[in-house]
Amino acid sequence: MTTRNKDFGVVILLDVLGTRQRLIDDIDKFLVDWDSVLKRLEENVRILEQHLSGKGFRIGIKAKDIFDNIQIFYPIDDPYTEYIDLTGSNHIWWSIQLSADLLANLVCYGITRNIYLRGCISMGHIQEYRNGYYSNSMIENADLVESLDMVGVIVGPSSMRVLNNKSYSSFPRLNHFVKYRIPIKDPTRKLRNLFDRLAILNLTRASSIYDNINGKDIEDIILKQIQIHRNNTTIRKRWENTKTFIEYMSKISDENLFL
Repeated sequence: MTTRNKDFGVVILLDVLGTRQRLIDDIDKFLVDWDSVLKRLEENVRILEQHLSGKGFRIGIKAKDIFDNIQIFYPIDDPYTEYIDLTGSNHIWWSIQLSADLLANLVCYGITRNIYLRGCISMGHIQEYRNGYYSNSMIENADLVESLDMVGVIVGPSSMRVLNNKSYSSFPRLNHFVKYRIPIKDPTRKLRNLFDRLAILNLTRASSIYDNINGKDIEDIILKQIQIHRNNTTIRKRWENTKTFIEYMSKISDENLFL
């Protein structure tokens, strides 16, 4: 068997909600919207790499799409070989924050194109093979994404170690993330306890790198989706959860923001 190189970094998985029904309704329209989101991702990566390069940081962010999934890999130096601090060295913390900025913009843009993304950010080694990345971190992402009952991106346990190491436990905000009772499907006590230790991406935080999506447009789309799916409890609940989270974010003052 051929030995493949491993690389270390931020590992992200995004999944599109409602793909099956959209394909049934209008495949061509879905593909137009999906293509626009993938182009937005390419543009976001290009902008971020220019930002990183200008500050002398490592670049080489990669993204792959498989059906209605997106895999993103943000390479950073392996802390197990380069650094003593395994959980919170500044380059790792800022890599997670910058990838979050990219994702918040992409998720909000996706909402405007009827592409509703949920995802998870983890850390670890990956092996690139053909059209995908293979790693324990990607498995961690997939397991957690399946339980998330809203539009948005959560932080997996491996990345939470970094955020917690750079924060105070009493602070609800972690720069681009927030501690929140994340809504999940079919909660067991074990699953609920796990998610209560995680954080979620702040979709309302203004970016200094990207053109920001109008928050009012996002809110209007969410309300429209709740109305459209008023007779479908499962889908309506997902949108109600998203609405509740955005309303919650508007009530948290920046004085609790950890920078």
